[in-house]
Amino acid sequence: MPQAWEYNLGFNNFNSVADADKDLNFISNLIDTINTHYNIDLSRVYATGYSNGGFMSYDLACFLNSRIAAIASVSGTMLASHDSSCNPAHPTPVMEIHGAADSCVTYNGVAAQCLTLQTIHCLPIDSLIKHWVIRNNCSTTPVFTNVPNTNLLDLCTAEHYVYNGGNNGSSVELFKVIGGWHTWPGSGFVWGGGTCMDFKATVEIWRFFRQYNLTSLTTGTNETDASNNNLLMLLPNPNKGKFTLTDSSVPAQIQILNSLGQIIQQTKVDNKTNIDFKIDGRGIYFLQLTSARETIVKEIVVSD
Repeated sequence: MPQAWEYNLGFNNFNSVADADKDLNFISNLIDTINTHYNIDLSRVYATGYSNGGFMSYDLACFLNSRIAAIASVSGTMLASHDSSCNPAHPTPVMEIHGAADSCVTYNGVAAQCLTLQTIHCLPIDSLIKHWVIRNNCSTTPVFTNVPNTNLLDLCTAEHYVYNGGNNGSSVELFKVIGGWHTWPGSGFVWGGGTCMDFKATVEIWRFFRQYNLTSLTTGTNETDASNNNLLMLLPNPNKGKFTLTDSSVPAQIQILNSLGQIIQQTKVDNKTNIDFKIDGRGIYFLQLTSARETIVKEIVVSD
């Protein structure tokens, strides 16, 4: 088991960035060690974490940015004191999943009192999202959808905000869990309140990560692909189980996957600009288009 200096309550009790050097060096060395043993794709290294791990992910996005392609945080945020010194070397896609009723790492950023006896001043989640939207030069107007309320017993609902159009294809996403506490959506873990079961954080994070690699984010060499991704549309979305894929004008294989990553439909297309689909059962699905040039993943929301 790797033993770090210990990312304890946010880099040694949330002290200065300088105090975090041992942790940052440890993680950088850990990436190198894993690559030596397993020959990983160093352009696809991502950081994700829950609570304190969310704080860590943001610090990696800020201070180990040359090695991290994208990050996702669940029930975490950034220290207000770290934001001013955050200077990413490349556009960095960010996903935040946060409960609006979280009393530990509060949505409004007043304090994260459950992590330490200190009062820790954090960025409010809306400010956090705004700052990364600006950093990535994304559209300030999000694509908004209500996540289908598939579980009425969890006493939670969720809103999904997607800020597209960032530099080199980057984006920022927020899942705001109304009634959600300091928990990981889709898991059985409950701390002090409700765990949203309307979507799985793990599935959404991987769906988000798989779009990005360091090469395209640092050089912009895949800007044409990003443009094609934006042209590929699912209409309507959300829908009631019937939708059309438009502008699929290249030979490709198309798969429809459920929230568990299981393939429920697949087909091959050749220069067809409009393809009709039907899905039985509400929930979150994914359309994956794989051509010789690229792989594109689109989220599908099926409501009642």
